[in-house]
Amino acid sequence: MQKIIPFSVIVVIVFSCASCNQFANKNSNESWSPKNKEVIAAMKTEDVKELIRLAINITNDSEPDLILKNNIDKWGKREECEDYLIEYLNCKDIKVINVSVNILGHIKSKRAVPALIALLLSDRELFEITTFADSKISGWTKHNVRNSIILTLKEIGDTSAVPAIEKFLSPNKYKVNPEFAAMALYTLTGKDQRYEDVYPHQQ
Repeated sequence: MQKIIPFSVIVVIVFSCASCNQFANKNSNESWSPKNKEVIAAMKTEDVKELIRLAINITNDSEPDLILKNNIDKWGKREECEDYLIEYLNCKDIKVINVSVNILGHIKSKRAVPALIALLLSDRELFEITTFADSKISGWTKHNVRNSIILTLKEIGDTSAVPAIEKFLSPNKYKVNPEFAAMALYTLTGKDQRYEDVYPHQQ
């Protein structure tokens, strides 16, 4: 079944990054300060590489991402940050790739667009479901890096990504959500998009 994203409808996606449990999208606020001691130390020394490492490893904590987003230009370290994140796109760990993709979106890295498009169109396996369990809770998390890439390209706003994203307007072997592709294209082009629903039986 085909759907159209209408011009008059504003759709808000709350996209949960499986491993990093969704980075917060907050504005810079002088009264806000990080609580994690490692993050504070890295912030004081303007250590971009350490902040990226902490963003990857601290669960349920958006502090490192916020600090990078709000400070890399002030510190004059945008290119350094982008270089580390682009390098991490070649990592074998899907969690690392997914977090890196999301941060590139938050800092609106146009330099990363060619690498993001190349990864989106590659044959790499970028979908993973992992289970977890402890004494209190058990469950599973889904990692789909291509969904993250499409939303990041939407956030960056570079129209050179349009042809690549258009390839995902219908159900595909990579399990990319066509609705994400349609919404990204609507943002980038301002045009209504037809896409094939993944779950037409629910209509």
